[in-house]
Amino acid sequence: MESLALDTTFGTVTVFDNIISIVVDEGATFKADDLAELFELYDTHFPNKNFGYISNRINDYSIELSPKLYRSVHSNLVAIAAVCYTDASYRNAQFEKEFYKKPFAVFRKYDDAVAWLEEFI
Repeated sequence: MESLALDTTFGTVTVFDNIISIVVDEGATFKADDLAELFELYDTHFPNKNFGYISNRINDYSIELSPKLYRSVHSNLVAIAAVCYTDASYRNAQFEKEFYKKPFAVFRKYDDAVAWLEEFI
């Protein structure tokens, strides 16, 4: 699977054919304002096709709980997966899941998240 790795103001983004995977920097706070940069990547790499999103939670970071963050969903985004490596991260992702309108699942293994997303794409 070919990929393109990009640095952003909030972390590293890896773009695959139909999946975008995000690793937020250690200690960062992902804010609603970061969505503009993320949506620009969506529009650039998935302008006319469906894609899935993986939040690859390798690092510890915070997410700004704001309605704007959870209501802003790209029209081509079909599903969201969070890959968690700690119990705290897993619990946080389970909590966040309640705010999204798109299918959202939490995994312990990256490959499981990819397989689940591919069911939607």
